[in-house]
Amino acid sequence: MKEIDNLWIWPPGGSGNFILKHYYGGKTLPNNEFVANSIKWFPKYLNVSHAEYFLQAKQEYVLPNSLYDKAKKEILAQNETDYAWHWIPVHIKDFLSVKKLFFIHAKPEDMWFTSFLTQIKNINTGEINEWAQDLLFPTSIETLNNEYHHQLEELESFPSDEIFVTDYRDLFFEYKQDTLNFYMLDKNDVQDYTIKNIELIKMFIKEKLNPDLHEVFLNKIVDLQA
Repeated sequence: MKEIDNLWIWPPGGSGNFILKHYYGGKTLPNNEFVANSIKWFPKYLNVSHAEYFLQAKQEYVLPNSLYDKAKKEILAQNETDYAWHWIPVHIKDFLSVKKLFFIHAKPEDMWFTSFLTQIKNINTGEINEWAQDLLFPTSIETLNNEYHHQLEELESFPSDEIFVTDYRDLFFEYKQDTLNFYMLDKNDVQDYTIKNIELIKMFIKEKLNPDLHEVFLNKIVDLQA
């Protein structure tokens, strides 16, 4: 059994790197991956399988035995007690014992913002305008809502002593003092980080999206700040 003191989970674009940088110290690499001696990123070879599971939200999806065995051997051999990942590691939970699990996530109506951050910071390729348009469709919003609640159900079933769920808006737009205190963050630092992300997204909208999409997304930024 792998004993884990702190497990940090945030979906792509969820700004978990910013929180951990201030919580632990350390640095962030250009690809926004957090680096510190005191915390370990789960093995990257699991990411594709877990991403597929998350996107499909299928209970029956399981890891191939070869990946499971490789993950178990590698993780059990590691000395670190604090870990981070983009996905709730439901497929390897039978050999994990977690004291505290931190889940940082935007609600479905705010996920477009973190989706933009993922596009910008990971430099994803593809049809950008089609991707942006999809974020506005009711069916896409319904899918995001289903995924969000599915993850909350996974959290409740995960073997951990304590679970802390943080809403992205509470921290990065409303700057709630109890949330800032919990993560040992200074309001000015968080505001500065949010302002820089907003400017990045505004520039991305103006430079990458068709003009007919500018107004709707710029207005969504105004609504987030209201």
